[in-house]
Amino acid sequence: MSRTSSNWYTKGKFDTKSWRRIDANNEFLYSKGRYPTKIREEDLPKDYIRFQSRTIWYMTGFLRTSGVKDLYYTYVKENHLFKDDYLYISYDKKIEEVKEKNGYDEIKNYDFLICGSNNIDVLFAIEENSNIDTKEIRNKIKEKFEWWKQNEKEDYKSWFGEREVTDIFEYYKELKNAKTYFISDTHFNHKNIIKYCNRPFKDVEEMNKVLIENWNNTVTEFDTVFHLGDVALTIESDMKELIPKLKGKKILIRGNHDGKSKEFFRNVGFNLIPESPLKLDNEKLILSHHPLKDTEIPKGYVNVHGHIHNNPLHKVNPTTNEMEYPENLYSEKLHMNVSADVIGFKPISLKELLNIIEERKKMQIILN
Repeated sequence: MSRTSSNWYTKGKFDTKSWRRIDANNEFLYSKGRYPTKIREEDLPKDYIRFQSRTIWYMTGFLRTSGVKDLYYTYVKENHLFKDDYLYISYDKKIEEVKEKNGYDEIKNYDFLICGSNNIDVLFAIEENSNIDTKEIRNKIKEKFEWWKQNEKEDYKSWFGEREVTDIFEYYKELKNAKTYFISDTHFNHKNIIKYCNRPFKDVEEMNKVLIENWNNTVTEFDTVFHLGDVALTIESDMKELIPKLKGKKILIRGNHDGKSKEFFRNVGFNLIPESPLKLDNEKLILSHHPLKDTEIPKGYVNVHGHIHNNPLHKVNPTTNEMEYPENLYSEKLHMNVSADVIGFKPISLKELLNIIEERKKMQIILN
């Protein structure tokens, strides 16, 4: 592994002629957006934070948050929260604001600056990794937020809806700690699913109540839940009552019982309805409702799916006497079932999911 010596790196290179990004698919990072290295993202120490900013043409960047000596913050009173607000960072000198002859203020002695909503995340990381007083910076950020909240009410609503945010730092802290969850085959209002899957509920009213309570006792408003299909068997008016009760940002991979349009599911409370299968590249997961064939799963990925409920993947259909998902096409090691019936009727977290996948890999190594 090459030694990290730069304060910031980019995934891709600046073209100095057009000042646009090039070579964005190179596995190695560029020091200061220009100089090639043999450093990969995974080689960076934990004090580097991943971010995107207009100051690096929205490329993915990695900034060192330890060793910071000084910070300076400027903001513009306009209708976008943080869009044109700048955080200046120095690893060496005291940052100075100098009044030029033409009347403009110029900031000097900084090593890097970022702008936009990443400012608070970077500030949190600097507070964690550098011994520096950030009280003045926090006051300026709070000052900008309060001005924007009072003067740009429509823009505030587009960001936060009806939520009353009194402390922008606490809000971002919650956002930073947000988790990702998965569930499939809730089958709200589906009476017969209780019998088919031997669910421990006396009726759909009890089933709906437990599913909603379990969901909301697990998920916060800041979390994201991937629902992998077969949400409910019910009419639109009931869906409009049920889905908004569920906390978090809800993303739906439609199943075989979700035949309505994307517009329908948006109207009842789902934030996104992407096409299936959906790849999560950072986690090496590919999401679908039905199990995917091994040949449809990218190398190194695991297929997270539902549909089979509490049945084994390689179950023989008693009617046809054939296996719906034969072992030679659907290997157990590449599939992870998150049907509600096998995860305790509550969403399972990404962390728990990855832990289970890792444990299975270890067991396979032992068995082999």
